Amino acid sequence: MNILNEDISILELSVRGYNVLLSANIRTVGQLVEKTEFEILKYKNMGKKNLNEYKEKLSKYNLFLKDDNKNKESKMSNTKQSTFMKLFKTDVSEYVKKKGNFNYLSWAYAVQELKRACPTARWGVTKAEDGSPFFQTACGYFVEVWVDVDGVSLSQIHPVLDHRNNAIENPTAFQINTSLQRALAKCIALHGLGLYIFAGEDLPEPDALTPAEEKELYGLAKPLGKKFVDDLKSKVASMDLNANNYDICLEKINNMIKEKK
Repeated sequence: MNILNEDISILELSVRGYNVLLSANIRTVGQLVEKTEFEILKYKNMGKKNLNEYKEKLSKYNLFLKDDNKNKESKMSNTKQSTFMKLFKTDVSEYVKKKGNFNYLSWAYAVQELKRACPTARWGVTKAEDGSPFFQTACGYFVEVWVDVDGVSLSQIHPVLDHRNNAIENPTAFQINTSLQRALAKCIALHGLGLYIFAGEDLPEPDALTPAEEKELYGLAKPLGKKFVDDLKSKVASMDLNANNYDICLEKINNMIKEKK
């Protein structure tokens, strides 16, 4: 969502301040910031009090009237840059959880740190035409979340996936909500927070083991005990054990069996 395209009602103006802008045919925030103080003061029923109200409300989004842009453009740039760097430098390692081959930052902690750094930050869900918080395509189900920080709005599209990162054909409400939470955490990362955590997610996924490979693996490991085999099954399910490291795993199990004898 772009704040400049939003209706001026989002500024929560007084009744008089709102009506004066409507009578001047100013409907969006973008139209308002294109006006100078001199232009605004010429509007019918406009007073200095209303002008100050506009400036105060706009400043909450780091926006300014055209008069102020030249003087505050540098300040805006520095504010946005400093917010990104502040979020980027925030240590969130204690909140990171590992799932399969990747690390994840809990959405709750992401929101917590975002609001600490930028109290005016806003976010929401992009909805389909029928009002649903998801989109159904030929490739599967997707969700989209937007996050606005210092007037900069970024969005993140996320597929609805299971615990093995496979597309879900008929997702439940819980699975949709989980995907929304993941999208929110990633969208916040685009603004800097925990961005390094998601490095590598664009790399190719390793292939899962075939049923024949799993059978061979569990059969070979059987002499090492049920607990060991169950541990292998857990690693296969999480993709920690995959086609890329399968041969190495077989070699290690053979060595363990030889040492046991």
